[in-house]
Amino acid sequence: LLSVEAGATTTPTYSVVVDNPVIVNSVFTNNVTVAASSMAGAVAGERSAGFGYSANDSETLLAPLMSIDKSVIPATATIGEEVVYSITVTVPAGMIMYDASILDVLPPGMIFDGLDSVSCAMGAGSCSPGIGVTHIYQSGQTTSFFLGDVDQPATQTRTLTVAYRAHLADSGNAGDIHTNEATIYGNTIDLLASDPGFTAGPFHVATGPVESSVRLVEPNLSVDKDVSGQIDDTDYRRAEPGQTLYYTVLVENASGPDVGPVYDITVVDYLPDDVSDPSAIFGGGIWDPGPRTITWTVPGPLAASTSLAFSYQVTVLASLDWSDEDPLAAELYRKRRGWRTVTSTGSTSTRPATSFRSNSTWLGSVTSCGLT
Repeated sequence: LLSVEAGATTTPTYSVVVDNPVIVNSVFTNNVTVAASSMAGAVAGERSAGFGYSANDSETLLAPLMSIDKSVIPATATIGEEVVYSITVTVPAGMIMYDASILDVLPPGMIFDGLDSVSCAMGAGSCSPGIGVTHIYQSGQTTSFFLGDVDQPATQTRTLTVAYRAHLADSGNAGDIHTNEATIYGNTIDLLASDPGFTAGPFHVATGPVESSVRLVEPNLSVDKDVSGQIDDTDYRRAEPGQTLYYTVLVENASGPDVGPVYDITVVDYLPDDVSDPSAIFGGGIWDPGPRTITWTVPGPLAASTSLAFSYQVTVLASLDWSDEDPLAAELYRKRRGWRTVTSTGSTSTRPATSFRSNSTWLGSVTSCGLT
């Protein structure tokens, strides 16, 4: 350069080409020095040293690393359910790395089931040269997918996808988050054998960890049994001998982010001896006269926020009288209806608030209903 005026800037440019192939994480440092004098040309007595007459600077570039990403499907699962994790490794064009290893750490409560698939894509086709998983090693909750030496560069970016299956063990509670992480490791020189066994390092370079999480969901079942004519949701009423009663059993799976579907539902309803065999059963229930049960079986799934209703019809036995009434349930019924007990000489009777009740009645409470 001949000269640069005060306050002015000049920007010379030039181009260089990075080696192909380039080793992962290689360091390229470029240094520049500028020197000048106080006069143009060679003039006797000019100054060319001291503050402001020279300067230095540098720029450092790093060769790219392999990148890594991770996902899981589905993101919610229940005990025993299998999920598929996918690890995606991106290898830049022209880059090589030795002893490439993916170390994937499953959280406690998640069990590795096996490799699902390995694929490598480059542009619209498959990788050339190819990359694959040569060995799989395990140590505790860590799985090593050994890729070996990625020492043959490609003209385009290559994307390796490793998918494997795992399932939730019988531990933990609904709402627990199981977070899995994965890291891609490698070396700038070849240090490991082609079949090194489980190796957790040390390595020269690493990218990650990246994470993906699975939320544990579980069913949250409830059952509610009602009888026709009951007061509000009290599950009891008074009924006369010979009267027909209609029972409904509602099975519900609760709502919420931690509630999962339920399968293999069995509902068992136990009929008391003071009602007839069911005259009608709805919803596919099976009557067993021995233990006097009605059983409904539903394979499912019953999703969160949904319910199933079952019903049947029975008749109160005509042979019942006052002595068969449930005194505790009857007293509850009286209080709910505003009845009072009136005592007179030699007798006790129960009346509504305005009149006596003279007919014989039987109080039937809702009987037990089992849900498994």
